[in-house]
Amino acid sequence: MVKRAQNADTQKTAAADGSSAWRPEPGEEFTGTVTKVGVYDSDYGKVPVITYDTPDGVIRVYAFHRALEMRLREMKPRGGEIHTVKYFGKVDSKNVDEETGEVFQYHKYSVTESPW
Repeated sequence: MVKRAQNADTQKTAAADGSSAWRPEPGEEFTGTVTKVGVYDSDYGKVPVITYDTPDGVIRVYAFHRALEMRLREMKPRGGEIHTVKYFGKVDSKNVDEETGEVFQYHKYSVTESPW
């Protein structure tokens, strides 16, 4: 089962197709067909948003996290493509804060295209 956002902002932006924003937990994934590729104008700038048709319903994926945004820009998704999207959670990067010694973390995703 795919977890959907339950906060007021995502409810306000629910599309006419009944889709909702994907809010994954670490390890969660889904496979779906790209039905729409667009851009969401957020307070932080323009964010890619991909809408997928899945067996569990219509899901919108907002690329707020840099790793996901870079992967989607690299893939240049188009309608009709079948993708598997997986969220791994926050992982340690190779970068360390020089002052505190704290290891920086990032949100890790994979997005793969199915050949069929």
